[in-house]
Amino acid sequence: VMLNEALTVVEAGGYGQVGELVTVKELIGRERPLVVGRGDAERVVRLAGQVLGGSVRVGDALPGEARSGSVCERVPRAEDEDRV
Repeated sequence: VMLNEALTVVEAGGYGQVGELVTVKELIGRERPLVVGRGDAERVVRLAGQVLGGSVRVGDALPGEARSGSVCERVPRAEDEDRV
């Protein structure tokens, strides 16, 4: 979000399109995967944006946003690209 000098929301932005690449290790409900990142560090993140509808599977690569703890897109697997 963008704030003015009075800290009032003046604009809602989109999702960031870059981040540390993490891999889904386990699905904890529909909106919270357990992911593995750099150095085998595990953490739970929240799905957002285009991946919120349940298209994430174990093994998927996701660019994660460390500050917000969310991911908003899925990086296509090589076998997915072969089908297109």
